Amino acid sequence: MERKEALEMVRKALAGKPEYAEALEALSVVRSARAPKEHEFLGMFQKVGDKVTELEAFKRFKAGRKDLYWIIADAIKLEAFGRDARKWIEFDTATETYVLKGIGPVPPAGYNGYVPKAERPTSPAK
Repeated sequence: MERKEALEMVRKALAGKPEYAEALEALSVVRSARAPKEHEFLGMFQKVGDKVTELEAFKRFKAGRKDLYWIIADAIKLEAFGRDARKWIEFDTATETYVLKGIGPVPPAGYNGYVPKAERPTSPAK
């Protein structure tokens, strides 16, 4: 039995019993504390086309290109919020901005940012 299933079983057993109302409330707090939270940098991108400059990101998070690259890569690779919520963020070196190119399970056409190794297109053998 997984942790989530166990919590749900306890919640159902205590439901409808007023003397356990506080315990039920405590369970919801435990569940929400364990839920994955989106990094603030990723939260800056809400719709396709949103942009954040490198300087803005550095000032706010004290993180450089490599740090932000791994934040983006981990969010895509680990799929903490599901495949449909993946944010495909690309860094434009010419304008030094991060741009949200798409949201969804697969990278949008023309995307040049991080793609998990298993999902990269294979080139034909020579």
